[in-house]
Amino acid sequence: LMAVTTLAALVMRPLGRVDRQTAFFATAAAGVAEMAIVARERGGDPDAVSVVQAIRVAVVVTLVPILVFAFGSDGGVGDRSPMATGHPALVGGALALGLLAAVGLRRLPAFPNAWLFGPLLVGALLSSAGGVAIAVSWPMLVVAQVALGVALGCRFDRARLGRLPRVVASGLGIALLLI
Repeated sequence: LMAVTTLAALVMRPLGRVDRQTAFFATAAAGVAEMAIVARERGGDPDAVSVVQAIRVAVVVTLVPILVFAFGSDGGVGDRSPMATGHPALVGGALALGLLAAVGLRRLPAFPNAWLFGPLLVGALLSSAGGVAIAVSWPMLVVAQVALGVALGCRFDRARLGRLPRVVASGLGIALLLI
């Protein structure tokens, strides 16, 4: 995966006319918000990264299911068990601990994306402690996705969007390459 991402970044850089950092974070197989944040912290262009990452996600969720059904599948049979949710106090406590971990990690010099790794670390510790199974409810996931979308959308400004058509076109090509 890293070799493909590196190849994609090497292709993205001249096609999109972006710098090294932007090309790398735009083509990395990771979350849209996380890559935009890390790109901004590392000197990349978060607008271009957000656009390319969003294109990648849209292309994958649009094309891959069609390809799976077109070229064979098991009929979509898989784990259909309902998602478990934790007691609201337990979920709230985990969220509070995640927030505290993120704030704590932000204070460390040059720590990459404390807002991702702080809560991730808390979740891993709670899960590995045994007996603690927390799943975020569907409404909370929807609210989180909308909040991420709004936060990413608010980062775009008119001056930068003028040069993004080239980035969009190269991002679409890179997304197809990555599939």
